[in-house]
Amino acid sequence: MSRQYLWYEEDFTRLYGCVSRTRGHYLYTQKGKRLTDMYAESGRALLGWGNTASPAMTMFKNMVTKGLTGSFPTGTHHRLEKAVRSLLPEVTAVGIYTSIASVEKALKEYCGEAAFTQELLEVSSAEELVQQKRIVRWRPWLGMHKATEGVALTSDSTVEAYIVVPPLPWASELYVVGYTCNGAEAQKKKIPADDVLPPALVLAAARSFYDLKKNLPLRGEKNWKLFDKVLSLYWQRTGPYLVPKVPKEKYSGFFLHCLQRGLFISPYYGEPSFVPYGVTEGDFKLLEKEPFLF
Repeated sequence: MSRQYLWYEEDFTRLYGCVSRTRGHYLYTQKGKRLTDMYAESGRALLGWGNTASPAMTMFKNMVTKGLTGSFPTGTHHRLEKAVRSLLPEVTAVGIYTSIASVEKALKEYCGEAAFTQELLEVSSAEELVQQKRIVRWRPWLGMHKATEGVALTSDSTVEAYIVVPPLPWASELYVVGYTCNGAEAQKKKIPADDVLPPALVLAAARSFYDLKKNLPLRGEKNWKLFDKVLSLYWQRTGPYLVPKVPKEKYSGFFLHCLQRGLFISPYYGEPSFVPYGVTEGDFKLLEKEPFLF
């Protein structure tokens, strides 16, 4: 991620200074302000920051201490594959990638040029969140089958690959692609090469999927709808995902309006915000008292 990508940095630091620590779905700043995180690092911090919901980063630290940061065989890729299959049983192989460009290249190789569309990268409507295609951008808590069993999607024989963002609170892009045997030519296809990552990071990503599976039945509509009175004025909500009603040309102003009222929403129009888990109605009081007009 380039520094230019953080277009809001100057406004953020002017208001609050830098972030000095995080916990759950809150960011704590140098100037003593607690911000409610509704961006969740584009979904990578969907379970929260720190070890509140996921000990994956502690596992990462332990693996680094053991020196498992090289490119030598460690068996961690197999453990990642097993973790993904615990959520998506039809997946037969996985690849892990450090950029959407790598994901695009791999999926075009596996599924063909026409299967990869722009809608997989950006969301402009709530309907796009749940569209089923040959390639699916899998999102937790959408298209649930039996949440009590931790099964996240009903089996779909038309899906050839799932793009999944590991719920690992990490700044850099990280994607896992789950390849299936669906499709007439699937058995003959070669799984595309993935990117080389430190085993410590791969294992942490694997652990984050088990943590997600544990949390699937614990969070649901009863949690997401608590703040609809305020949030529904500005977003269309599908599960915990918030797609803006605010026009694209006014979105940067809306972002700064929310920031000034203690809410750190998605800085990017095409990336959904999230209803944070474990926060209170009081976190949205300023936005309720001082609405954004559009």
